[in-house]
Amino acid sequence: MLFAPGKVLKSSLRMMPCFIIFIVTGGSQRDPTKSSKQSTSDSPVYFPSEQNRTPILYVALASLSEPSLYESAKDKNVFSFRASYFSPVPERAIAVRLVLHSDGTGQITSAFSSGEPSGVKRTQNNVSAVDANKLLQLVAKVEFWSMASVEDDDKTTNTAGRRAFVMDGSHWMVEGVHDGSFHYVYRQNPKSSPVTEIACTLAKELTKPADAEILITLCPSRLHYFPNRD
Repeated sequence: MLFAPGKVLKSSLRMMPCFIIFIVTGGSQRDPTKSSKQSTSDSPVYFPSEQNRTPILYVALASLSEPSLYESAKDKNVFSFRASYFSPVPERAIAVRLVLHSDGTGQITSAFSSGEPSGVKRTQNNVSAVDANKLLQLVAKVEFWSMASVEDDDKTTNTAGRRAFVMDGSHWMVEGVHDGSFHYVYRQNPKSSPVTEIACTLAKELTKPADAEILITLCPSRLHYFPNRD
């Protein structure tokens, strides 16, 4: 094995306008990835207090009643990864969380919500050491633990040098906890990248085949891997 270091109101998830890009020419505009409050009073704390650019995905994690990996890092025996995804249109909130055991095996829990009255769909699956190691190899290959948590502001400017704010679209995040260390990597509307690759690996290799909604969302370009799907 390779080692490397309930429910929020639906209106909270729907406050963002749909697929609008604001170009700021003067004054100031609040970055949607910046927040002075991570969660409601009865929700876990998902990020360090000194982190002033907390991704909006904490809202989705709270709505799915997901635990805080940041808080779990207090226990040095915890070894875990989680990929999370949120999209307002169509509404999708997904979390796929893997907890690794000392023998190399693991247990994966997935949570999915489309905002329907049926609520959150949850599944759980045992993971073999071989499958868990596939994820660890990928994490090591992309150097996850040293990746920037958020993209530089300079990368969000347009060709004219003006700051662009994307107020909608898809939000992706991968978190990891190992040996008391917590790290996360957040990207908005990412193209194919280590973040989407890790998320797809969790969905494709580790979740139950019945989790079609998760597979389609996290592996949209890889449906040919699932020949038995309609």
